Amino acid sequence: MDPLISLLDKVFDREFPGSRHPLGPVLPDSPRISGYLVWDAFQDKSMRERQSAVWKAIDDNVPPQDQRRITAILTFTDLEEQAMLENE
Repeated sequence: MDPLISLLDKVFDREFPGSRHPLGPVLPDSPRISGYLVWDAFQDKSMRERQSAVWKAIDDNVPPQDQRRITAILTFTDLEEQAMLENE
C-alpha cells in the first residue's frame, strides 16, 4: 500500500472517528491520490466546513510534498453516499 494512503488512513481515523475513507490512485500506476470520506458528523455542515476540516487535518499531519499528490477528497454522510450510489 502507498505510504501516503496509510498516513491518510491514520489521520482520518484519528480526526474523524468512525469514518470510512476509501482512497486510491487516480489511475493505475498514478502517484496522484483521490477518494472520499464518509462521516455522519458531517450532517448539517456545509461543503466548505467539511473541506476545511479535511484539509486542516491534512495540513497538520501530511508533509507538503505529499499533499501535492492529493487530487481530491470528497465528503459525504452515509445517506449522501447511499443516494450517490443509487444514482450510478
